[in-house]
Amino acid sequence: MTFPTLPGGAVFPGGPSRTGKAAFGGIGGKACLFLCLFTVVSTGCDRPFVEQSVPTIEVVSPDPGIVQEEAAVTLLVKANSFRSVERITLGGTPFERLGDGTWRVELELQPGINRLILESFDSDDVAGLDTVQYLHQSISSQVGVLIFPDPRGGHTANMLPNGDLILVGGSRTTFTRAESHVFMLPIGGARIILVDARLNFARLGHTTTLLPDGRLLIAGGVSVPRMESVADLVETPEVFNPATGVMTALVLEGDPIRRAFHTAEVYSSTGGVVLTLLGGTGDVTYQPVSEIGVRSDVRSFQLVGDTLRALSPAIGPFVDLLTGHTQTPLANQPPGVPTRQLITGAIYLPAGVEEHTFVLDPRSPLGFEFEDLDPPPILRTEHAAALMAPGRVIRISGLTTIDMPSESSADIYDDTLGRFLTFGAESAFTPVARNLQTATNVGGGRILVLGGFDERGTALFTAEYITYDL
Repeated sequence: MTFPTLPGGAVFPGGPSRTGKAAFGGIGGKACLFLCLFTVVSTGCDRPFVEQSVPTIEVVSPDPGIVQEEAAVTLLVKANSFRSVERITLGGTPFERLGDGTWRVELELQPGINRLILESFDSDDVAGLDTVQYLHQSISSQVGVLIFPDPRGGHTANMLPNGDLILVGGSRTTFTRAESHVFMLPIGGARIILVDARLNFARLGHTTTLLPDGRLLIAGGVSVPRMESVADLVETPEVFNPATGVMTALVLEGDPIRRAFHTAEVYSSTGGVVLTLLGGTGDVTYQPVSEIGVRSDVRSFQLVGDTLRALSPAIGPFVDLLTGHTQTPLANQPPGVPTRQLITGAIYLPAGVEEHTFVLDPRSPLGFEFEDLDPPPILRTEHAAALMAPGRVIRISGLTTIDMPSESSADIYDDTLGRFLTFGAESAFTPVARNLQTATNVGGGRILVLGGFDERGTALFTAEYITYDL
């Protein structure tokens, strides 16, 4: 049996994981008190207590776990009850009873989350209430409008405050070295252009984070797509100033950054800007001998002038094994302002596949807070993700297994529902299959997907606009 490879081309062992929500077992004080009181009350009652049965509803179609792209929907349900069900209503509108025991109603969904309250009545006029929620989101994709003339995979894309899009680093294929080029798509432009600035250290799988002052902070990454040793990792961080076109290598104080295919975020503090790095493939030991593996920690650094100072040791606090994942803010906030973030991605280990999906909240004065989520129906790694609207994130393509080509699919996480939704088999929305691409919300209900690798490991010229109703 062979195991799929992780970003960097190696198979790595597992490691420590973050502990989830606390679980309490046994009978606690409140439970004991309840049992005692129930025993006293029940011994003084001559008549047995019988709970009244109420009708319940089972949805037949459409599946609430599927994104509803069309507004017109035929809702089909079944009713379950001890007594016969006489009628079902939705907001006062009656369902039609069909001969096969199902009930039907035609409805028009509104854009976004639709919360439907169904009321069912049995022969004794006992009523039951059930709720079903649907996401109505029209969506489509278009290719050919824009071309990436010298495409990359494993690069980064950042929207500047003025609307320009900056692309940094990456490689042309999965078997050639990383590049140092910087590209720009001017706001309203139809061509991606090469700028004069260059990285001091070519890299892919790095992070580029927009700072409050408009500069870009570049950290981590690897010099070759398939890393073989710690020596392949890029340790020197850099800052790019789009206003002047100057790229500056930073001095790093403390243990080096040795990770790639990680994620990053910046926060403003009284002492300056703080950079946090989460997960990635890199050095998991540092001492006494370096070892390549999947990192499960988070590290913090403070930017002071042209120096990046480590605020945590080489191996930071444990979170989860993460690499090739995405970290997407759940709200639009200026750079440096903390907000809840969706972290999601699968990793492939000798023991099997692990999926880690949770919401990270950095706003607590006590530190990061975590909210575990149910895994998405489709496991992805090296995918792209972008915020569609507050609380709604789309995940695009990527790898669903390392042994197979990139996936041509997408799914949506909705924070109101607290779960992922997929697109139906009949959906016409099929994004381009690729991995290690970028996805950027460029406004006006459009997400621009650029670069990434095809099944041959070659970066794609094809740019893709995903368009959706706001």
